[in-house]
Amino acid sequence: DTGKYEVALGAALAAGGMRSMGEWARHSGFVAVINAGMFRADDRMRSTGFMRDAGVVINSYIHPNYGAFLVVTPRNPSLPALRWVDREIDADWQSVLADYDGVIQNYRLISPERKNVWEPSDRRHSGAAIAMDKDGRLLFIHCRARLSLNEFAQALIDLPLDLVGAMYVEGGADAAMYVDVDGFVGRFVGEY
Repeated sequence: DTGKYEVALGAALAAGGMRSMGEWARHSGFVAVINAGMFRADDRMRSTGFMRDAGVVINSYIHPNYGAFLVVTPRNPSLPALRWVDREIDADWQSVLADYDGVIQNYRLISPERKNVWEPSDRRHSGAAIAMDKDGRLLFIHCRARLSLNEFAQALIDLPLDLVGAMYVEGGADAAMYVDVDGFVGRFVGEY
């Protein structure tokens, strides 16, 4: 709920180095931390999809297979604090990206019409996702159970959350989430 929490992107390239989830929370004052996306094997500081954080371009490449964007930190205070952008649906997606300092791009899990966009597969692993509901609330989701992307997307659709979009941000042992709020500390890690 952006009325209670500010959403910000923490990028290792902008911060000068990689940090654990707990270190991100302590250093930046975050109450919840999740993977922002998948990162390149040859450069762990650069994402595989487009990513920008307050003037630092982590990856300038618009990945042709990644259809979801989450934008945060508007350049104009009259804009929403964050916005979900679906490249398949939103014709103005490029102008929306230009209006925000923080942008992350990843695989779509579901469409705005709550349709599963993944085919069934035998490949299963833990997963992390970021989603948004119809009221504009951001959800950080971690699933330790090994599911295919089709099963993961369907599980999100089946929950009573009224999601307008969900993006896959990481899988396997790298899928992680950390929460430290109101006396609760949770550390969630995945597996292959």
